[in-house]
Amino acid sequence: MIQEDKKGNAILAIHWLVVEARVMTANMATNEEIYDFLDEIHRLLGFTIAKEDLTDMFENYLKDICDERGFQRIWDYYTGKRIIRYANEIE
Repeated sequence: MIQEDKKGNAILAIHWLVVEARVMTANMATNEEIYDFLDEIHRLLGFTIAKEDLTDMFENYLKDICDERGFQRIWDYYTGKRIIRYANEIE
């Protein structure tokens, strides 16, 4: 499981990783690249549903994914360094 106060950001980080997987598909990444990336996302999901607190493991794994794949903004969203603004929130 993920600590309650970090759960929402964890779900959003996974969401944005799935969006990136879709971008990879549109950019014609190889099937192997897409499968490997989806496996990484799947592992993150496993951390969120475990019975024991795996917040540290989740964060380390997410950080590694973001560093390796150049997704600093996703890490920043997770840590709260950046705030996601939706169209209906912008004046």
